[in-house]
Amino acid sequence: MALKGNLTLYSTVEDTENSYQEEVTRPDGEVETITVVPLKEVAGDVYENVYVVITMSAIHCNDHNRLYMDFDENGNELGLKPNGQERGETKMGYYITFRYNIYNSVEDRQDLYLEPTLVVTENELINIEDLNLDGKNLIQYCYDFLKSKKGFEELIND
Repeated sequence: MALKGNLTLYSTVEDTENSYQEEVTRPDGEVETITVVPLKEVAGDVYENVYVVITMSAIHCNDHNRLYMDFDENGNELGLKPNGQERGETKMGYYITFRYNIYNSVEDRQDLYLEPTLVVTENELINIEDLNLDGKNLIQYCYDFLKSKKGFEELIND
């Protein structure tokens, strides 16, 4: 399986033209004025008639510790302390990561598999609650996710 068609890669950058001042109150009560710089998405490289192949995908268990190391005012360890959660309540579901290659054509994919135009590790984690993946295998699920991203809407299954 693969995707083919036109795509536009987007990136998130600071929107310095729309920055603004905001007052924040620190935990110690001090009020400070900071500059907030919002983020915006901008269109980047445009690729026509490309061939996209997912080369790696993985499901990860998302969890965290129930205990944390406590310290006194001098930085000395006081031992492990619970964070207030009951045992067994730390599990936070699963997430998927994947990597894909972009080739200039089907022929480039067939002839130059190890030399793609671009190798991308998806920076957005796909959070999932159910390992059933809507009845799809992992690779199909990632292809469907990729087609739903901004800039990838024109890609079709091959």
